Amino acid sequence: MTRPEPRLITAKEAAAYFSLPVKTFERLRLGRVCFGARVLYDRYALDAHLDEISGLSKPSRLAVIEANDAEAALDRFHHGLRHAAGRS
Repeated sequence: MTRPEPRLITAKEAAAYFSLPVKTFERLRLGRVCFGARVLYDRYALDAHLDEISGLSKPSRLAVIEANDAEAALDRFHHGLRHAAGRS
């Protein structure tokens, strides 16, 4: 019986998967799963991120909605700052 590939991998394994130095990969903070002080990385999340940035998949509808909401909130914030400063 063959053992399935682990879904959660170490920072060293995840960095090698991305062909990056460990410190560089850790700064990306992609697919992090914490169990107390132990940090592992979800291969499925890493694959999804790579699929998205390489154009193999489109961002989810929810991600697009959240991005639009964030942009609208930022616009409202900037408008408020201009209004508070006496500029429209």
